[in-house]
Amino acid sequence: MRKRDALKLHNGDQCQVRIDPGEWVEAQVLSATKCPDGRGGTRVLVEVTGKQCGYVVMDHTDIR
Repeated sequence: MRKRDALKLHNGDQCQVRIDPGEWVEAQVLSATKCPDGRGGTRVLVEVTGKQCGYVVMDHTDIR
């Protein structure tokens, strides 16, 4: 997912996360996204939970 699209994710949004190379599972966003480097950083972290992956903090590149 692109960074600007990841910044629009909110609590309760449905998404798919990559748990293994080539394996995507359904998940739900738990809270607002976070930029560890500030608003201008290159990474966006998203807290998600799902039946197959549990609670995970994912990088925006591993979400679709």
